[in-house]
Amino acid sequence: MDVRKVLRFKKDMDQGLAWQAFYDPQLNVELTGDQVPSGRFEIVKVSNAGRTEEVETWVPPVMKAPGTHMPPKRNKFAARAFIPDIGTNTQVGNASFLELKCAMHFMANRRVTSIVDQHSTYEYADENGELRSHRIDFLIEFDSGLSLAIAVKSEDRVDPAGLDKIVKHIRPQLSGVADDLIILTDAHLTNDRAWNNQSIIRARKARKEDDCETLRAIIRDIHGSFNAYEMTLRLPSVAAGETAIWCLLYDGVLKMVRPDRRLCDAPFVFVDRAALHSGQPAPTRPGLQSGCGGQKANQSYPSLRLEPLRMREAVRTAERSAAMAI
Repeated sequence: MDVRKVLRFKKDMDQGLAWQAFYDPQLNVELTGDQVPSGRFEIVKVSNAGRTEEVETWVPPVMKAPGTHMPPKRNKFAARAFIPDIGTNTQVGNASFLELKCAMHFMANRRVTSIVDQHSTYEYADENGELRSHRIDFLIEFDSGLSLAIAVKSEDRVDPAGLDKIVKHIRPQLSGVADDLIILTDAHLTNDRAWNNQSIIRARKARKEDDCETLRAIIRDIHGSFNAYEMTLRLPSVAAGETAIWCLLYDGVLKMVRPDRRLCDAPFVFVDRAALHSGQPAPTRPGLQSGCGGQKANQSYPSLRLEPLRMREAVRTAERSAAMAI
């Protein structure tokens, strides 16, 4: 057992998880495979010999339109990549790791309906009157009709590049294209947020509605914050539980107490009652009443050991505050 496994073991113990139950299941659990890594399956109608039938057909992701700007070639300082967006079934390109984190940030947002990378180039006159141009990194559209243009730049390069002034010059030209132009830096697109967003994207590919509805029924009678990894032990397998947790975070039913940190480091979440009640009622599954549903919900609630977890989290918060004061 190396140092990483020891640290992971101690973290699980601090979170109140049964390590043996987590990593040494007593029963063999068969895990179903994920969906295709790119593209998606759709049911289409096919006519053949006078008969019409419905068949399942794979639809590849939509590539970038011909003639649009492509990311520059990879060099030793920056990576280039195309990643498929499962929501819009399009390929999203990025010219740097920071742009990749920005793309995943919006791919993990259920309100986003369209992500356009490397948007149009806009010309502007600088302070010396010279004509220059700047390309918008992303154009994001939301289901509310709001449209945002995104400029991505590392925090230490915003001032030297004069990006604030460039944004002021370009913003008037975006009338009818985007409602606003904002700057996102690595201060917002942190590695911890990217880890959470990537986990949501992966969970969406392996989403199982039955597991999500079971988890909805379990958390319906829980109030206050609780440990998300405690919930994973209530489903048939930990993998299925984690996938359901991430899917409910994507749906907005669950909210992270510390969204700026990785869920494995700050696992406390709470239930958004408005989002929970807006969904369809959870179906009754075998064994649900004996787990945490119906009349036995209040009886199984103490087994989650939420109060000790809250106390430990409060102690850690007080210790960090004391250390910062010193």
